[in-house]
Amino acid sequence: MIFKDRREAGLKLATALKKYEKDSETVVLGLPRGGVEVAFYVSQELNLPLDVIVSRKIGAPFNPEFAIGAVSEDGEAVINEEMEDLQYIEKERKKEEEEARRRARVYRKKKELPDLVGKTVILVDDGIATGATMEAVIKSVKKRNVGKIVIAVPVAAPDSLKAVEDKADEAVCLLSPAFFTAVGAFYENFEQLDDKKVLRFLKGK
Repeated sequence: MIFKDRREAGLKLATALKKYEKDSETVVLGLPRGGVEVAFYVSQELNLPLDVIVSRKIGAPFNPEFAIGAVSEDGEAVINEEMEDLQYIEKERKKEEEEARRRARVYRKKKELPDLVGKTVILVDDGIATGATMEAVIKSVKKRNVGKIVIAVPVAAPDSLKAVEDKADEAVCLLSPAFFTAVGAFYENFEQLDDKKVLRFLKGK
């Protein structure tokens, strides 16, 4: 299965999440940037409120694109336990936490996350590769005393999906191929989003 774009992925994901339609105790949180677009279509189809929650990956020393961990906007971090360079990790964790907080301020116009106590929270991304950013967000959401955590993604690497499944109450994934290269490989159109486009989706446009 190849998704035409994030819109198609979001609409198909919404169909798989149909039981949550118009549920007043459910909120959709998108992970920037691409996850916000997918979350937008999910929220629109299911008539659910949409917001954003930010986490940033911590890249490996000699390969910044490869995540060795991640940190959320409120400092909740997930780090690969095999990493031995603690000084590097702490430096990168602080840097990415600051960037996550900056983005959260931009996307939410300096507002806090909505009250999530007792709510069903659907965490949406456009895909899961290592799972680090999703795990950091799960940790962040859990401490807010939510009622239920649902992971919703169009595509995920099998091992990473299993890791996040174990930390959530429910996981909805449309595609988890044994041969996984990168999230973008499963989209015909996987354009990178800038902050302006993220804000447009959050405004419901």
